[in-house]
Amino acid sequence: MSSSVCFSLGRIEHRDPKFFAAMSNAMIEKIDQASSQSIANVLLAYEAVNIIPPRLLLDSWTNEKLGIMGRHSYISKIVGDAIA
Repeated sequence: MSSSVCFSLGRIEHRDPKFFAAMSNAMIEKIDQASSQSIANVLLAYEAVNIIPPRLLLDSWTNEKLGIMGRHSYISKIVGDAIA
């Protein structure tokens, strides 16, 4: 759902950083339910409105679905969240 809303806003080039951040946070909370298409839609929407997507969104998805640890997760695991 969040990805569809973001994608639609991206298509009409509606730039609202706070809204995009809220939608990304909602996706991160339910990352286990996110498909690769959902992530692609959100990343395309961010690109369309020229906002940098949160690194945690992609890191969380790649960790959950692919077992690949993103940079943030890797650093946090080694040195703790306070430094990362």
